[in-house]
Amino acid sequence: MRFNRIRRTVNLIVAALLLFLFIVPGLYLSRTTDAMLRFVNAAEQAALSGDLPLAQRELSALSETTREKLPVCKLFLDHGAVDALLTAVEAAAPLSEREDLLVAAAGPRCGVEQLREIELFSLKTLL
Repeated sequence: MRFNRIRRTVNLIVAALLLFLFIVPGLYLSRTTDAMLRFVNAAEQAALSGDLPLAQRELSALSETTREKLPVCKLFLDHGAVDALLTAVEAAAPLSEREDLLVAAAGPRCGVEQLREIELFSLKTLL
């Protein structure tokens, strides 16, 4: 009788741990990529409207957010993908011309969308 209680308790702990490991990284990645996409969108909009100082501020905020939050993603994602995104973000931050800013924002956008698709459960990601 006592063995069954212990076994049920251990099974519940293992199930809770597995749920935690499958849900929490996906939630963190979703929040991080949403914040990064907001910065990229704001930088693109500012560059399109001709407000280059605002676009540069948005890209530097993107760079800070990326440096702060993406090292945690290395715990559960491919290091190469995370490093490539970090490089793309760092390369976009110091640019000052409108066309350069628009082109440079495409790199982080593509990297963020690629990271975003990793944790989605769909037929496309399973194949």
